[in-house]
Amino acid sequence: MVTDRAEIDDAVERYARRYRRLSDNPDRIVLRLTPDKVMCSAYMAA
Repeated sequence: MVTDRAEIDDAVERYARRYRRLSDNPDRIVLRLTPDKVMCSAYMAA
């Protein structure tokens, strides 16, 4: 869970570029997901 204001602002901006602008929410947090393994089908790895 990220509570740093600069990182939250960055995440909101990235979301807005892809989807839509979010309304201001001072209680907003960001969940940072860090995968440790990526799996795919054989045809995708070629």
